[in-house]
Amino acid sequence: MKGWENIVYTFLTLLIAVLASCTHSFNVAGGGPAAESIQQQQAGWTRAHHTNLVHRKEDLPPRYNVNLDLPEENRWAPVLLHYNKTMLAQMVKNALATELPKEAIPLVDLIGSELNKYMPTPYSGEIKGIAKFLNVSIGEVFALNILYEATAFCTSIVAVDSNNMIWHGRNLDYSLAVILRNLTVVLDWKRNNRTVFTSTSYIGNIGVFTGMKPNVFTVSINERDKGNIYENIMGLLSALINGTSTSFTSFLTREALEYDDTFKKVYTRLVDSHIIAPVYYILGGVNPDEGVVITRARLKALDINILVPSIDKWFVLETNYDRWTTPPPSDDRRDPGIKYMKAVGRQNINDKTMYQVLSEPPVLNNKTTYTTLMTAAQPGLFQTYIRHYP
Repeated sequence: MKGWENIVYTFLTLLIAVLASCTHSFNVAGGGPAAESIQQQQAGWTRAHHTNLVHRKEDLPPRYNVNLDLPEENRWAPVLLHYNKTMLAQMVKNALATELPKEAIPLVDLIGSELNKYMPTPYSGEIKGIAKFLNVSIGEVFALNILYEATAFCTSIVAVDSNNMIWHGRNLDYSLAVILRNLTVVLDWKRNNRTVFTSTSYIGNIGVFTGMKPNVFTVSINERDKGNIYENIMGLLSALINGTSTSFTSFLTREALEYDDTFKKVYTRLVDSHIIAPVYYILGGVNPDEGVVITRARLKALDINILVPSIDKWFVLETNYDRWTTPPPSDDRRDPGIKYMKAVGRQNINDKTMYQVLSEPPVLNNKTTYTTLMTAAQPGLFQTYIRHYP
């Protein structure tokens, strides 16, 4: 397991140097102004509370288009063109040559040489395109996506305000936060020159962990603290080699964002599909009761936690632990998050106060890479901020 972790760590550590040569550059030396502490507010606010979300330019990730009308192998070139591809390719080769365990090389090479056999379109084509653009092996890009899939921690919240607007906020946490902050991008996925969906992602990741289908739904994925990295990777490789109909968790959300045009359809997809790793799918819609946390095992849903505004259950919150268990004291973001949401109150929840909740420690922590705020009913409000823990 440590070998796999070292692969991504070394890759991303070296990749940080590439950004100095990017045609698009930005400084991440510090964060925006600290949000006013909710702990300083009196419980049960009685007035609207608004804090202007003023951030420096460097706190906003770059935003690019992914053209779904292009052939699969060509879709990522317009994004990768913003980076020095020669240096980026060399970083990939050096990192994997140094860190990839010898016993894994034949398996990665096998899958890479027959990717169409082991991975469906469009993912096989996109991985091939990225590999060709960077002049690295297909197996190397494939391995990078496995690692993105297996190591995310996070906090997600869906809430309905007193005007029945659904708000969705999320922090995405990784142990390599210092590096991943530099790789964060917002992507508008387009077909026929129309935005099909929007996502927040990292360079090299072709799945979706945070996304919005305009006027239909928002979705985020939280890692579920059941499978470990080794189990997830081995499960994925086994499923691919054995031909099992099992999806990457982030590929499933991407498919939902691209093809599902109702809340019911995406809900059914996320509940019923077989997936590679245990996760939480957090889903928000446009109607007041369209908010849910779906607790997933690999082959079935274990729990459905929904909004019920008629009985004042106006938000659902998920970190990385089942709601019927107690989070470990070393990583209890759930209880503080619930406390902060109750302090805000339904009458005051909006994108600004949601940002405040996601800015309170330990909900915000030194592993937080970004915060995304979104509401499907108003797609123009989709916003991502790169975060820097004080």
